[in-house]
Amino acid sequence: MNNIMKSSLALCRTKLQVFTLSLILARKKEETVEIYYFDDSYKSDTLDFLNRICKSKGYQFKYFVKKNTFSDLSFIYREFRNKEYSNLYIASLCNGYISLATGLINFVNLITFDDGAANLEKSSFVYQQRESLKRSLFFSLFRSGYSLSDIVSKSSEHYNIFEASLYPYKGYFSKEINISDVFQSSVQLDLNEEFSHLFLSPCYEELFEDPEQGYCNVRDFLKLQLSTSDKVGYIQHPRSSYPTPDLPGLVDLTSNYIAEEIIADLAVGPCSLSLIGFGNTTQAFYINSNKIQNVLLTSNNMKKQYINHFFNKSSNITYFTLDGL
Repeated sequence: MNNIMKSSLALCRTKLQVFTLSLILARKKEETVEIYYFDDSYKSDTLDFLNRICKSKGYQFKYFVKKNTFSDLSFIYREFRNKEYSNLYIASLCNGYISLATGLINFVNLITFDDGAANLEKSSFVYQQRESLKRSLFFSLFRSGYSLSDIVSKSSEHYNIFEASLYPYKGYFSKEINISDVFQSSVQLDLNEEFSHLFLSPCYEELFEDPEQGYCNVRDFLKLQLSTSDKVGYIQHPRSSYPTPDLPGLVDLTSNYIAEEIIADLAVGPCSLSLIGFGNTTQAFYINSNKIQNVLLTSNNMKKQYINHFFNKSSNITYFTLDGL
């Protein structure tokens, strides 16, 4: 490595990761960073989000849309092989593309941070290595790639974004820094609207065994909710192709702001807020909140691997089953 290596690189896969990264960099007073954002398909709202965050902070970013495995791996190898950075930031610890890129890059410090609710679930990929034939093949092909244990052992700092009591394994990373407080007071959007209920859409295609049935059940639930409420806010999941249901009083709040930014703004109003979802990352931020009531929807149609059991620890949860609607 040479003496001119000064800049930092971040490899991100979600808007929440970019938002979290911006909070970490502000805390560290680090102003120069290049962000590579890996997306499954082109999304204009994601690109708008990246432009907004990076322009306001002075970051550089590249938006990479996946094509096919061979093309993607060739790009990663050409783009990152022997590149040198002072700091490398990652949150998707077991993602094959990011693990491969991490193994190709020369860095001084590997800095990790939470990906989301997976960091709170004992059996998640954060704590248990997920092996696959495809992953093993392309790691062997390029003779590179970091395993989960490699990343955990090499992490010089790890940033936790949830309340400390929620984590299943204390001291999993050698140096853990909790920044949960900055998520509660970091944004003011001035939406000029008040909502008592906000629905966080899942990725129907991933969450349900039968996505169409899951979507219909959600629609029926929202009809029921709107029979007792003037309006309900609705935020679409970035990976789902299902549209916001066309229901009177259902307000689509999907924008280039992430749910955490919108909720932080709504929560400063005089009214309490019910946050409705299937036990997701956003709800985990408010699991013990006095101002926000979490409503968790359940269904026998949900895939077992997407059920987050850590919510059972909280008494600030109302459960509602979609079965039978």
